[in-house]
Amino acid sequence: MRLDRIVIEPRLRSAWEALDLGVVLARQWFWPLFVLWLLPALGLAVALGLILQDSLWVAGMLLWWLKPLLDRPLLFYASRALFGESPSIGGVLKTLPSIYRFDLLPWLLWRRLNVTRSFDLPVTLLERLAGKRRKQRLSVLHRQNTGAATWYTIACVHLELLLVFGTLGLISLLLPEEAGVDVFSAFFDEASSAHEWIYNLLSVLAMATVAPFYVLGGFALYISRRVELEGWDIEVRFRSLAERLTREGHPFAKESGRHPGSNAAVLKSVMLALTVGLMALSPDPLTPVLANETPDVVEVVDASSAQKLIDDVLAGPEFHQMQEVTRWRLKETSSVEGGNDQVPSWLIRLVELFEYLFSGSEASSDESRPLELGALLEFLIWLIVFGFVAYLVYAYRKSGVVRAPRGERKSSGSATRLFGLDVQPDSLPENVPAAVMALCRQGETRAAMSLLYRASLSRYMEKFGVVFLDSHTESECVQVIESHCDTPSSAYARDLTDLWQRLAYGHQLPDIEQVTELTRRWRRLFDDAR
Repeated sequence: MRLDRIVIEPRLRSAWEALDLGVVLARQWFWPLFVLWLLPALGLAVALGLILQDSLWVAGMLLWWLKPLLDRPLLFYASRALFGESPSIGGVLKTLPSIYRFDLLPWLLWRRLNVTRSFDLPVTLLERLAGKRRKQRLSVLHRQNTGAATWYTIACVHLELLLVFGTLGLISLLLPEEAGVDVFSAFFDEASSAHEWIYNLLSVLAMATVAPFYVLGGFALYISRRVELEGWDIEVRFRSLAERLTREGHPFAKESGRHPGSNAAVLKSVMLALTVGLMALSPDPLTPVLANETPDVVEVVDASSAQKLIDDVLAGPEFHQMQEVTRWRLKETSSVEGGNDQVPSWLIRLVELFEYLFSGSEASSDESRPLELGALLEFLIWLIVFGFVAYLVYAYRKSGVVRAPRGERKSSGSATRLFGLDVQPDSLPENVPAAVMALCRQGETRAAMSLLYRASLSRYMEKFGVVFLDSHTESECVQVIESHCDTPSSAYARDLTDLWQRLAYGHQLPDIEQVTELTRRWRRLFDDAR
């Protein structure tokens, strides 16, 4: 992957701006992408039509079901063209077997109806990930842009339908009234074999027209997340800066030009110089308050005055606000004759409808049929809602934080290593505060902070039953602790993590007084007696 040859500006974009970029790229490469989707689709449509001559609508449904495979050549072409290559249509068609073969069955079975399919496809086709590694990669990518990918899929589905039925409507408008032809009745109510062939052809053309925009939209969302996660924009700027220094004969460039890999040496030198400069210019967050900055004067009052002040505050309007809340509630139910149990009326109508459908008897009156159909529709809507809720619970069952029951100190299921640190209790000394202070006296502040940080994480898991995942960052660990622990424990986690991040990533050593204070707070929060 040559970032210096990328044809777009690698910068941070919102999800909707990334989709706009995908539309622009699809317009620029539309005809090659259109042909790459249309040629295999036409071949499949003809083959399926000849095999299923008596059920051409089944052939059309099968072709629609195979869309995840037909989208792959478009993504392959776009991934090459994005980095300045000029792939030919014939060359891409020759690679179709290898493109189709990888991770085939999941995309034709349980992933077929995935609403973020265009956003997830690059992970399979370009990164060649499957199984657990694919899930881990998607868990990172899906932290953003999933909502935009979902709505984009819904919009493209409606656009395909609009193209098909819009074309039929245009044909109907162009036919003279004297012909007496109802186009929609001819295609749907009294469809002949020729009409079904035409409808399948229109569907193929509509899908081939929308496919470039759909695939490139998801690809642009994927590229936007890669730029954000991997810092492509920063790398490209450093590369351009290194090339400019090489052209201008900078001393760094001259020195690095004597050895192989001069570009890498220049890049490292420039990055080191800029990092040191930024650290020198940035204010030290640990700098104490200036001497001339005096704190606000705090008035000390006795207990009776304080109680009166508290009562006055509680009697104020801020604590006596009225709020009107409107919420949904179930409709009134009707009782069954001869019984005391309350049964919803829609359930009674549903049972009557099923009795009518399966008994073969005629309806008592035409007026009752809309009510019966309404009950069936209501039942289906509730079924869809419950199914969607069950899917959300199943899909995100591991995304939440699991806390052990009160009193249970076992931290099973939690990670044993976080950010490369061993947080198992067996890896810690018996007296953690004493070991931390001993390391500080020896001048090994980094080792002392590392021991104090991983010991704190281990005690949060052991004492409070907090469960950390391997994918959690330091900030996410703080959020988990804040949602499961009291205020002192949460404040300690924030302060400790802040010093640890400054040390680990900013190389800012804390003072011995700060480490000593954290050690004292550690003794108050965590009892060494296990």
